[in-house]
Order: sequence, then structure tokens, then C-alpha cells
Amino acid sequence: MANETQSAVTIFGLGDIIAIIAYFIGIILLGVWTTKKIKKTDDYFVGGRSMPGWAVGLSLLGTAISSVTFLAYPGSAYEGNWSRLVQGLMLPVAALIGITFFVVYYRRSLFVSAYQYFEKRFGSWGRSYASLIYLLGQIFRMGTVLFLLATAIKVMTNWDILVIIIIVGILVTIYTVLGGIEAVIWTDVVQTIVLILGGIATIGIVFYRVEGGMFEVFRFAANNGKFDLTTSWDFDLTLATFWVFAFSGIIGNIQEFSTDQIKIQRYAAPSTDKGAKRAAWTVGLGCIPVWTLFMFVGTCLWVYYQVTPEPLGAEFERLKPDQIFPYFILSPAFPSGFGGLVLAAVMAAAMSTIDSSLNASATVISVDWFKRFFVKDRSDEYYLKSARIITIIMGVLMIFSAFLLTKLQMKTFLDLGFFLGAVFAGGIGGLFLLGFFFKRANGQGAIVGVVVGVIVILWLTFSHLAHYVITDETLAKLPDAGVKSEVVEKLQTIEGKRFELNDLAAMLRVRLGEDGLQSYKESIIENAEHIPARYVITDSTLAVLSADSVQGSVLEKLKTIQRRRFTKEDLIGVLNKTIGADATRLCQDRIIQNSIFRPAFLVISGTTFGKLAAAEVPSEIIDQLRTIEDVRYKEVNLIARLKKRLGEKDAAQYTETILKNAKHSNLLPQSLVSSTHPFIINVFGNLTVLFIGLLASLFWPAPTETQLKRATWWTRNK
Repeated sequence: MANETQSAVTIFGLGDIIAIIAYFIGIILLGVWTTKKIKKTDDYFVGGRSMPGWAVGLSLLGTAISSVTFLAYPGSAYEGNWSRLVQGLMLPVAALIGITFFVVYYRRSLFVSAYQYFEKRFGSWGRSYASLIYLLGQIFRMGTVLFLLATAIKVMTNWDILVIIIIVGILVTIYTVLGGIEAVIWTDVVQTIVLILGGIATIGIVFYRVEGGMFEVFRFAANNGKFDLTTSWDFDLTLATFWVFAFSGIIGNIQEFSTDQIKIQRYAAPSTDKGAKRAAWTVGLGCIPVWTLFMFVGTCLWVYYQVTPEPLGAEFERLKPDQIFPYFILSPAFPSGFGGLVLAAVMAAAMSTIDSSLNASATVISVDWFKRFFVKDRSDEYYLKSARIITIIMGVLMIFSAFLLTKLQMKTFLDLGFFLGAVFAGGIGGLFLLGFFFKRANGQGAIVGVVVGVIVILWLTFSHLAHYVITDETLAKLPDAGVKSEVVEKLQTIEGKRFELNDLAAMLRVRLGEDGLQSYKESIIENAEHIPARYVITDSTLAVLSADSVQGSVLEKLKTIQRRRFTKEDLIGVLNKTIGADATRLCQDRIIQNSIFRPAFLVISGTTFGKLAAAEVPSEIIDQLRTIEDVRYKEVNLIARLKKRLGEKDAAQYTETILKNAKHSNLLPQSLVSSTHPFIINVFGNLTVLFIGLLASLFWPAPTETQLKRATWWTRNK
């Protein structure tokens, strides 16, 4: 990406640098200012329990909006629509539950660590297990956020990624060490304001740059379905349905409101119960408009690059969706200083997450491990010093974790993140709900529930890490299975590559059989949702037009929209604006005929099934199709590649045999692989811990009233 790299160096000017330096200086000064207030561990861990509720709420809001959100949400909206918001819409439900049941309970218990509860309810093992799972997850989370932040800054500035990791990691660690939770809260307040301003500034610049302003952005986006929250309402936990998003959103957020150390510390920090509840409502309700803001940023960028003529480098088409925002920040559209503001906002989004995790992790290590097992009965001053040292150690581990992630390929990183994210959830939410709401639950039953829950989590996680690989062993088996030698030779060209299984026609053949495919393929494709085809003007397009004696001035104008993707309708509209109505009438047919045609995607959606039933497609065929609902069928996968390599006839004849003999990269046998949607893994893990733990508890004596004292919702006031 040499062109973008050079742009980053030249466009990132003095005003941008001043904005970033001012941001850094302000954050460090805040950390120094709060240092004077730290006299004891209670100040360092929970702000002396005297923080204003509004500040704690903004801190929670900033923590929830990491650099992942800042870049991934615009990328998701740029690439598709707003369906990613559905999961977040469940946050107010979880917030209501958290405020009703958990906030005041934790404040009255005077716990500093969330995991002190597990020892009180289930014994020492519960506290150790929950706190260890949390710490492992936080190390990976902090490393991930720092790595993704460094990756974005590298795209924007061309700075060395390791230098970025070290500088930002040290900066966050310094002010967290100095000021503890109070420094974290006040810097988060500033960072939350900065990141929101960064999003608003981007939207304002797009409104200014697009001809027609705000109204044109809304009109163009709405006409192209960019505001849709489309998702299926079918109750199917194997697909990306509304219910999958809803269950995962509710359960995941309830787990955070009940067991996340970052939130538990914030419950304790305000001076009043009312302030703590207000803080929880701030994040519970505030996240939705902020997430919506950054989804709209992505939509605005999509409109901008569709309707505004701007010379785009040859590498633009290769940009990933989450790189579009950094690319735009460095474009000439951004006034000097605004790029620095938005880069500071990207940093703020990440740093507000990292500093909270740093302080929370140091608190858990200090309270649940260091003071409990290693150094007992020392002065509060000693534990305050040790907490700062532990924060430094966690900062080093965070930097090291981010450094290790730079050595991974992105696909490996995503697989690792998915695996560790599921495993580190560990069913902790289910364990807490088991103890808090069910007096009959006991420690022995809880152990059984956790063991079974972890097994379920591992099973579902491994099920979603599967790929197919054609190996030497595959090629050796195929001749014995009756596969022709010339077919085996063609397969050697894709040996060792990993493929997923997502091609529509081939998948229909697998699901329906050859007879079903031939009988119903036409009806299915006709009623599937069509994601429009795109046309791309290329060098060859311009060469053909030049040979047809199209004026040079028209060709020069067409170069400004070269390599961008348009639907046919949008292309004609952009041509009218770029080369004028007269030239469009003369040239549009030749331009369309000679542009590269990007074929449409097909998606079997919820509305497809009703149409198929009306077309008298048998119900058993429709039931089979539900297993591949909402999948966008692409070309880069095993079955499609087999069709390209072998031809339609041989692919139809040998695909099933090849799949049976290909190496399945999952650790599970194919017969045990679950098709459950990955978003639902944490839901099943927590529910397994809850219900198995409750059932297993019946085999041991019930806890005594003394053991239950202030340990459940029903006995909280005893």
C-alpha cells in the first residue's frame, strides 16, 4: 500500500501533530493531578467511594467503546447495513436487570473485587477460578485492543507498529499507575468526549463535501438500504437470526453487569446509590446512540465514495472495510487538525478500554491473589505500593501480548480471538446467577456445572474452527474411491489451502441432492434476495472509449471515478454529475458494456421461504433451505474452487467424495460438529453452568442459613 503510505506522511500535517500532542499532554496532566488524592488502597481501587456518578457513567461508556467499535462499526456499515446494531439493542434490558438486582448489592457488600462474591457463596475455589479466568481474558483483551489501535495508526501515519505499541502502552500504564481508578475515570471522561467529537467531525465533513449535503447523504443511503436492520425472525440458533443476536446480547451483557470487574469497581466508586445507578444507566442507554453514531460514520463514508468524484489510488479496491475510516481521515477531504482530532479519538477509544482493564486487573491480582495468598497482614501503604507495581507488570504483559499478535496472520488472529473469547467467558455469568438467585445451589453442584459448562463451550468453539484441506492423503485416497486421475491432478493445484463451504448452487446440491437441485434451483434463486451487481470502470474501459473517439475531456473526468463500484442506476447518476447529462446519454451504453461486471450475491432470507411456499415448493425442501439462510454466497471457497478447477460435470460427480476425504481441520470428528451460531456459544455455556449446577446441587446438602447470609438476592438483607 505504498500510495496510501506516502499520503499518510504528507497529509498528516502540523495541525494534526499539534492536536495529538495536546491530547497526550492533557491525559498525562490528568494522571498527575489525580496522584495527589491517592492516600490508601481504597482511593486507588474505588476512588475513595466518592466519585460523581455522571463521571463514572461516562467512564463506563468510554470503556464500552473500544477502538474495535470505533473502526469495526464504520467498516460494518460501509460494507453492509446496520444489522450489527441488533445485538447492542439488548443492552438496556441487561442494564435494567443489573440496576435492579446487582448495583446496590455490590455497594452494600463493600467488595473491592467482583470475585470475592464467589468465595462467599461457593468457597475459595469459586473465587480463584473466576478471577483467574478474568485475568487471562483481560491480558488477551488489552493486547488485542492495543494491537488493533497500533494497526490503525500505522495505516494512518506509516509509523512502525512496534513503536506505536510501546509508546501507547507506556503512556496508558503511566497515568493508570499514577492515579489509579480516579485517573482512569477522569481520563475516560475526556476520552469519551474526544471520540464522540471525532465521529461528529467526520460526519460534518462528509455533509460539507457531498453535493446536496445532509439530505443527499440520507436520501442516497436510504435508497440503497444502508439503514436496514435486516435480520431473520425465525427461531433458528444456527443462523444469524434476531433471536441469536437477542440471546447473545442479553446474556453477554448480564454477565458483564454482574461479574465484570470494571463495572463492579464503578458501582463502588460513586458516593451514593443513586449516583451508581445513574452511572449504570449512562452506559446502558448511552451506548446505543454512540454505536449508532459510528454506524452512521460508515454509511456517510460509503455515500461519499459513491457520489463524490475523487481520484482513488489503485489500492483503494483492496482496502478492507475497517480500513476505510483511517483512509478517509488521511484524504484531502480532512482539514489540517481534524485528522489529528480523529486520530486522537481512535486513541481515546482504545485507551479508555485499556486503562480500565489495567486498573481492574491490578485490583483483582492485588485483592484476590497477592493479599490473599502471598503477602498477608501488611500495612495499607505496602499494598498501595504493590498495586502500582502490579499495574506496571500488567502493562508490560499487555505490550508483550500485542507484540505477539503482530506475528500472527489476520486469519489466525481472528480464529485465536474467537477461541479465547469463548473460553475465557468460562460460564462465569451462569455461575453468578446460580449462586445469586438459587438458595438451593451449593459449591459441589457449582463445580459440576462449571466442568460441564466448559466442556460445552469447548465443543461449540471447536465446531466453529473447521476448515477443509486437500492433503497428500486426500489425493492418495481418491483413486481408490473411483475419482479419475486427471481430476486428482487438477486437485493438486489447490492442495494444502484452507477452504470454507459456502457456494449457493453447490450448497443446494449438498442440501437437496441432484434431483432437488434440478427441480427447484430456478425457483430458489428467483426468490432469493439479490445483492445488486456492481460495475467498475477500468483502464480497459477507458481504452475502448478512446478507440471509439470519446473526447479526451470526458475520459479525464471518468478517471476520477475509476475503480469504484456502482450499481447500474448509481453509475448513471454519477456519470450525469461527473461528465454531464449530454455526454452520459452518448456514452453510458458503451461505458456499461465495457466496465468490469461484479456479479451479484444471492442470499436466502426469511422472505424467501414464504415466496417458495406460494410457488408450491415442498415444505421438506424449504426446511432444508433454512439451514443455509442468511449466508452470503461467495466464490472463494472449496466447492466453488472445485467447480473452477474440475469443471461443472466433474465437480458434480466428485465433490461429495472429495469432501469426505479432505482433511477436516477441526479437533472434533465431523459427526460431533455443532452447527450452532458462534454468537450463541456464551449463551449455552452460561445456561449449562446454571442448570447443570442447580440439578447437581440436589445431590448434596443445601447450604445453611449462615452460609446464605447476604449471599443471595433473597437473603441480601439478613
